[in-house]
Amino acid sequence: MGASSSMRRAEAHIRQLCCLGLGGKVIMPTLLRELHDLIPSYGNCFFWADDNARLADMYDEQALCLSLLPEYLDSFYNRRDKEVHRGFTYALRHYRGVIGNEEFFTVDTSTMLASDFYNCIMRPQHNRYFIKLYVHEAGKGLGMLQMHRDCNERPFDSRDRLRLARMQPYLAHALAPCPQDGADEWVDSGESGLIITNRQGRPLSFSPMARRLLHLASDRRTQANAHRVPSVHLPSALESMCGNLTGVFAGDTTAESPTVIHSNAWGVFVFRAYWLDSATPGEGYIGIAVSRQTPLALGLLQGARRMPLSQRQSEVAVLLAAGLSGQQTAERLGVSLHTVIAHRRWVYERLGVHDRGALRTRLLRARREQRSQTM
Repeated sequence: MGASSSMRRAEAHIRQLCCLGLGGKVIMPTLLRELHDLIPSYGNCFFWADDNARLADMYDEQALCLSLLPEYLDSFYNRRDKEVHRGFTYALRHYRGVIGNEEFFTVDTSTMLASDFYNCIMRPQHNRYFIKLYVHEAGKGLGMLQMHRDCNERPFDSRDRLRLARMQPYLAHALAPCPQDGADEWVDSGESGLIITNRQGRPLSFSPMARRLLHLASDRRTQANAHRVPSVHLPSALESMCGNLTGVFAGDTTAESPTVIHSNAWGVFVFRAYWLDSATPGEGYIGIAVSRQTPLALGLLQGARRMPLSQRQSEVAVLLAAGLSGQQTAERLGVSLHTVIAHRRWVYERLGVHDRGALRTRLLRARREQRSQTM
């Protein structure tokens, strides 16, 4: 598949992702990953805005961002960053579409490279060149998407800007409040991590993914208005979970199962507590496994993209695997039932499956395999 064909397919996939009606947060980790296939970059992030155009929340692909966020909010946000640019709130209110380094900064390049903002915030993240998409709908600023490259990569050009600009209406659609919860069935996202605690549930260490997932599960906004950032913490519910695990092995018949399931706009989070040393249960340290689940439709769409299918065949495969009938699929896609039946036959033949259940399993397995390759 040529580069242009691959990018067209990536663009079509991102449009579909934004139109699933699942909400901006639950799809954002996937959306940022998929953007790499449309516009190569070192890293991507998204910043949500509140009704006053102030920073409300964010998601960054790079784990380093979590450690830099407190310093950014305490020292730079809408204050010292104005030494080199106009600040987040001004930019969201006044900028439209895609801008790059040259439009964003109010100083020349040498001054920017010597600034504290560059050396304390941008440089540690290898953020030398960037393009930013300011997402608006009906005149309201919803947020800002940023893609960046490091100093060893080429700057973004006009073609990159055009590709990103075409995503504006679809991102606005994804960020709009959903008329319903959006998902009836959830599947494992492949994202998992481990938290190690003592017997009382006090956290001792986090794997990088566990730290990120706990941050999302807590869903505590950045509270940029107060210049504070949420610290990664172990909720009291998880402390109770460790107490339940200890109680089970102490013979406490009132102890509940050491499992916590929590849901919010980022997905469904499952926490399970175990003794790290299985040879001496009831003693030593506790390991809390944390994983994130995402809507079935999202998992099927990601899996279909990895399959040797045409765009229309992928669309048919996702809808059939999600449980829609042939007629419902035809109505959703605006094609005839005969067309859906023909595509279904090709999909089954190419993927080596014979029914909807096997098709669903095949797509979700492809999604898990893709996630394991990128972890």
